[in-house]
Amino acid sequence: MATIQPQEDVFRRYFEALSPLFDPTHRQTVHSLFEYVCSLVRPTGIQAEGWDPLVESTELVNDLLALSRMDLPPDRFADLDRTRARLALISYCHLTEVDFFYELIFNLLRVWCGERFLMTPFRDLAKPMKQKSGLFQKYLPPSPGKKIGRIREWAQKAGLPDLNAVWDEIHYGDIRNSVFHADYTLTTTEFRMMKGRYSPSKGYLTPVVPLNDLQTIFTRTFAFYSALLAHHRRARMAFADFKDKALPYDLHYKGLVEFLFDGDAVSGVRVYWPNGNISELNRTEQGSTCLNFVPEDDDSINFMVGLYASHPGSFSPLVECGAEPVYTAAVGRVKAPYWPEPLGPISLV
Repeated sequence: MATIQPQEDVFRRYFEALSPLFDPTHRQTVHSLFEYVCSLVRPTGIQAEGWDPLVESTELVNDLLALSRMDLPPDRFADLDRTRARLALISYCHLTEVDFFYELIFNLLRVWCGERFLMTPFRDLAKPMKQKSGLFQKYLPPSPGKKIGRIREWAQKAGLPDLNAVWDEIHYGDIRNSVFHADYTLTTTEFRMMKGRYSPSKGYLTPVVPLNDLQTIFTRTFAFYSALLAHHRRARMAFADFKDKALPYDLHYKGLVEFLFDGDAVSGVRVYWPNGNISELNRTEQGSTCLNFVPEDDDSINFMVGLYASHPGSFSPLVECGAEPVYTAAVGRVKAPYWPEPLGPISLV
């Protein structure tokens, strides 16, 4: 029988494997900080409250885990172990489908490698579906395996083999497919797939997974995603020193960036331009906002800077020759930002 490691030990191992993605030494410029924050807060445009699927996904898994740990009445559930196994299977399969986890890891790898955040990083992996009618082409979203394949490539590029080793321990596409396609059975000792195959504990392909092995997979998977969420929470809280400050961001247009907060957690970015225009991306519990931002063809983020000067001076293409730059105070603030000389952070309060 496989030995199940204590979850705390597994959590610590995965937490350490993920730590390089959140290493501040790879965010030494304002531009890299900007891309890093975008990776953390997931700007998607305008969304009202209640449209963030990550909230529902985490609450569903928490509910299922809580149910699996309850003292279920034996007169209502004939086999408690199998009931708990079913709940754990649904939780496992749901976790493997959550886009947020793959997009976060992939974008953090891109930032590590000096690249930009992408809003929908796996869009090109979607396959067009055959259709008999309709004005719009439908696409089949990429599977978790396809997304993990791309993450593996970038982890190799970033020199993070420990991160790639994780997927061999937690991702079993055949188990996921068997559950989602209702193509399996459970006995008191085994999980049996009608079409899938499993091999780690036996050294050969088999449709049978001992429940003890299944529990090991669940323990590792929940530990990994718990470690990722813990890193994510801690990373968003680590921006406290930037609160109510603006940093020189764009040396050509002379844009200043401010990191926004939802409580003590960073939640977005605001960019001030010297022609009075403001760009903003923000995600809070009340929804997601987007102002004067546009996606590029490659799905990175760009700005709408407002009107250009008719006769620009040397300060910025947005400021008329001989005129002073004009930065606008944000809503709810009295103090307007200014371009600092020498370059450095400025207070907005």
